This record gives sequence, C-alpha cells and structure tokens, in this order.
Amino acid sequence: MDQKKIGKFIFNLRTEKKLSQSQLAELIPISRQAISNWEVGKSIPDSSTLIILSKIFDVSINELLSGERKKNETISDLEQTMLSVADDNINKSKIIKKIFFFFCIIIIFLLLAFFIYFFINSYDTVKIYKTGAYGDKFSSCEGVLIITKEELYFRLGSLKGDNTKIDRVRVYYLDKNKNERLIFENDELDILIHDYFGYNEYFLFEDIEYITDNLFLEIYYDEDLVEKIKIEVEKVFSNSNLFFKRRKNIGSDELKFYNVDNNKLIEQIKSKFDKIDDGYRYETLKENEKISYLYFDDSLGTLFIDVVDEKKVCRWNISLKYNSYSYSEILNDEEINRYDVYLKEYSDLSDLKKENYKRMLYYLSLALSSN
Repeated sequence: MDQKKIGKFIFNLRTEKKLSQSQLAELIPISRQAISNWEVGKSIPDSSTLIILSKIFDVSINELLSGERKKNETISDLEQTMLSVADDNINKSKIIKKIFFFFCIIIIFLLLAFFIYFFINSYDTVKIYKTGAYGDKFSSCEGVLIITKEELYFRLGSLKGDNTKIDRVRVYYLDKNKNERLIFENDELDILIHDYFGYNEYFLFEDIEYITDNLFLEIYYDEDLVEKIKIEVEKVFSNSNLFFKRRKNIGSDELKFYNVDNNKLIEQIKSKFDKIDDGYRYETLKENEKISYLYFDDSLGTLFIDVVDEKKVCRWNISLKYNSYSYSEILNDEEINRYDVYLKEYSDLSDLKKENYKRMLYYLSLALSSN
C-alpha cells in the first residue's frame, strides 16, 4: 500500500471539489493537520473516515486505497486491495511485536542487572556478634558488636565483679605486628562506639575478622592494679541466607528433652546416677571441664547441670516435667548472665538460645551414654 500515492489522490480529489483542507476537515469532521498528513503520505485515513471520504468524493473505498480511479473495477482489484491492506496490517503487527519483544528484553536485562548489583552489595554485609570478657575479678557480659558495610557499633556491656572500685577501662586490639591499637579508654564503663568506614576508623574494616579474634580489655582499679582480659566474640547472625527462613512450628515430639519421653528419661537418670539422700548425683570430666549432675525427684523433676571450667560455671536448671529450663553463668559466686527457655515456644527462640539448648542436650547425653 503506497501512502504517498493515496495522499496525492486525496489531494487531487479535494482540489477537484475546490475544497480547502479546513473545509474538508469540517465536513468529515477531523483536524486540518490530519488531512495534511494524508496528503504528504505520513498516514492514511482509518476505516470510518474512508467511508466518509468515498461519499464526499464519489469514489469507492478500493479506489481510495489504490490511489487512483478505476473505470471497470473487478473482484480481482478488490481482492488485491484487501490483500494489500492485510499485508500492511501484518507487517505493522510484526514490527510492533519486535519492538515489544526488544523492550521486554531490555527490561529483563535491567532488572537482572539490578538484582545482581543489589545481591553483590548486600549479601553477608550485616553481622551481629555477642561479646563477653571473663577475668579473675571482673567480667563483662551482654556486649554486642554490629558490623555493616558502612558502619560499626560496639558496646562492651556492663562490668561485674566484687565491690572493688574501677578507675577506668581500656579496650584495644593487637595488630598483625603485635602492636596495640587503642579503640577507647574511658572512666565510663559502658559506652557505645559508633564507627564509620573510611572516617577516622577505630576498627580497620578490611581487617575486622582478624580484629575480632584479638580484642582485649584492661580494667584499672585500686590505683596501680590492672586486669587484662581477652574479649570473646561469637557471631550470632549474618544476612548470608539466600532465602528467608520462616520458623516452623514444632511438634510435641520435639518438645521432649533428649528426644525421648521425659518419664523414660527420668528412669534413665535414676538408673545411671548415684542415689543420695534427697536425689541422684553424677560427676564426670570432659577435657578441661568438670561436669556435675544433680537430680531431685520432686514435682518439677528438677535437674541441675553444672559445667565448670577455669573461668566460670555454666548452670542449667531444668524442669523435666514441664519442658523448661533456666540458664545462668556464674563468676566469682556472682551470677553474670541468665535467661529462661520454654520449649513450647521453641520456634521463637533466638539462634543463640537454640545453640545453648543443643549444648545442654550434649552434656545430658554425656551422662546417659557413660558406662
């Protein structure tokens, strides 16, 4: 279909009728600019406008689309015109599909590039650590270290010990040359450090994994006395999971200690432990740990597990009949950390408490599997 030929034919028909573009536009009605576009071959009239033009100029639609008058119009001419229109529509449809496909490819590529960029810049960029320091006279617990790609937050946590007055504290790390790098020194015992990547850094971000393994705390007291303690750092979270893990509800079997019926567990304890006046006792050694078990056959089914190492005592106070326990850490006869765990809420426990629960089961299995 020749748009320029059609446009010239419309121009000739209009001039034959001695109509201006504006007058023809009023008869249709349509804008004068649309008629101008037809006559220069930029576009052609739509089907409804072709019908109006055929009446105004007293020509057939076939003649309009052919761009010329036909003296003896035949069925073959009509078929040829219709085929030409159909081919033109098909070609336009193919062009539109190609353009649509091209834009879809571009959008998919841009989305893929965005997600790859976001993944590279976000994966494993947030890490949360629990920190603690346990010395002979003092201890620091409930400390936290949060590291992101751009910022760092460090809080030592509260210091506990005997009634000795602390003058000041000093936190530093040893670099790879074993030189001390001061982080802070202050008479305020529990302060928050907020560090920024690349701006007067307390911590060198590129060496952060090394630094967390070489953190030290110095506590100054009684004028000239000082206690030096290594700060223990334990990772409790990082955003390194590709997919969010939804916590599932656990069944009744998972609420049982040691994965057996609690009544059977109590029978095993009674058969394995030594009978004493008001309960059952068992003791064992595992590497540098002394592990003591004490069970009371009361209404709660109370079982104590004490794990003693060189620094502190870890104690589990377990109610076997109610599927709950409390955990505490004891230093110099003072409780420095404590929390309760109810296994009916197991799915809501933090990862740290779940690890603590597994550790408790490990010590319980040591006693029950011994000869």
